[in-house]
Amino acid sequence: MLRIVSAMVLSVCAVNVSAAQNTVELKQSLPTTMEEVATVDILTEICPKVLDSAQVGAFNTGYQRLLTEMLPNIPSPASSIKTLHDDAEYKALLDTAREDAASVSVEENRQVCLDVVSYQSKK
Repeated sequence: MLRIVSAMVLSVCAVNVSAAQNTVELKQSLPTTMEEVATVDILTEICPKVLDSAQVGAFNTGYQRLLTEMLPNIPSPASSIKTLHDDAEYKALLDTAREDAASVSVEENRQVCLDVVSYQSKK
């Protein structure tokens, strides 16, 4: 499903760069495809709806673990991904990921969410 990757470079001096440039830097530095990032990103939209309230906390923990492994050199991967939401190309990928998720059963989506709930770091 998702491949876990290593080695990513994101400049620490990006603090003084505009948000648009940060988005470009983030996109160019990702060792995963933007499609993979979008697929994981939409899980935050889907999973709280298909999991019971007791599982949502575990999902959030697993989601953070998954992002940290996918984006090991980004200090706050969830926040960094949110910066992509203003990018037209990324928005199109999110739409495609949403369509893909809508094309499968609720149970299949729920199973993916449960996989994230029980996700253990490879480290």
